[in-house]
Amino acid sequence: MITVATRWEGTPQAIHAVEEGSKAAKPQHEAWGAKNPRLMRPVTGSGGLEVALYVTDFDSMEECGRFWDQLSVSEWYVQL
Repeated sequence: MITVATRWEGTPQAIHAVEEGSKAAKPQHEAWGAKNPRLMRPVTGSGGLEVALYVTDFDSMEECGRFWDQLSVSEWYVQL
């Protein structure tokens, strides 16, 4: 199992937008092969309300690579 975590930092309002965006992205990420996409928040340590982790699982590095290949050419990613 490969677990990938993307760390997001911002104001509490910005992190709320990440929460909403992660809900909207879940079906697309699953279609690209991510398993169990979820948003996690720290309860201790630095960052508090200003940090979120978007986590996805993959059965192999090959599946993870295919996911990122699809993501990197997606309309959403290209507009960044």
